[in-house]
Amino acid sequence: MGNVNGREDGNNSPSGIEEEETRANSALEAMAAPMGHSPPHSPTSTHSPLMFTPQRCGKDFTIMKVLPSGVYQYRFIVDGQWRYAPDLPWAQDGTGNANNILDLQDYVPEDIESISSFEPPLSPESSYSNLPLGAEDFAKEPPLVPPHVQLPLLNLPASHMEIPPPLSRPKHVILNHLYIQKGKNGQPVVALGSTHRFRAKYVTVVLYKPVQR
Repeated sequence: MGNVNGREDGNNSPSGIEEEETRANSALEAMAAPMGHSPPHSPTSTHSPLMFTPQRCGKDFTIMKVLPSGVYQYRFIVDGQWRYAPDLPWAQDGTGNANNILDLQDYVPEDIESISSFEPPLSPESSYSNLPLGAEDFAKEPPLVPPHVQLPLLNLPASHMEIPPPLSRPKHVILNHLYIQKGKNGQPVVALGSTHRFRAKYVTVVLYKPVQR
């Protein structure tokens, strides 16, 4: 909040360097005070918002607060006088005091054109039926597995290098599927594998289970 050329609510008086530092420190203390000391008509909460330590760099003073959603009014303390920045949004309260306005209301932009241009595909009721399955339906071969699902990590060839290379990122179509691999050459073991994603990490769990005979 440093170096703001504002309008004064009172008369301005010159001061020395030591007096200026004293007033600047008092201004930081006022800025670090709870929201109850803010100008009226500002949102209040049951607890003080998260605040970071005030910082000073030359004549610039900064303070950072994490505020909940709402509309806030604030002013600056310069040389012991309440001031506001006319180049920022401001308004007068009921008593005629000028306060700057900080609007932190949630805003979600709407793309009306994309909604109006969307047309659902045709799905007439005549395309649905409730007929029982016949013998011809059960005689058909099962549908083929999509080619995308045939590329799980369990099907990758084993690496014989001392330090195996990192695995590639799994495709999203194989996530949350359960893969079963029966043992070859009559081995009584079944391998169960599944890959899941948590944010940017992928976890593959492999379970080896003996075949019960």
